[in-house]
Amino acid sequence: MSKKSTFFKMSIILVFMWVYSVLYTDFNVSFSYEGKKDWIKWLNEHYKEQ
Repeated sequence: MSKKSTFFKMSIILVFMWVYSVLYTDFNVSFSYEGKKDWIKWLNEHYKEQ
């Protein structure tokens, strides 16, 4: 039982790290200077529609 739960925790940590690394690289790309201007422009247009 304990061995199974330890493996479960390890797999959760691995998945979390993978998701974090994917999100982190995506945000680095989108939050570069040019990306930030596009992001702000997208936000402004998005909120104007509402």
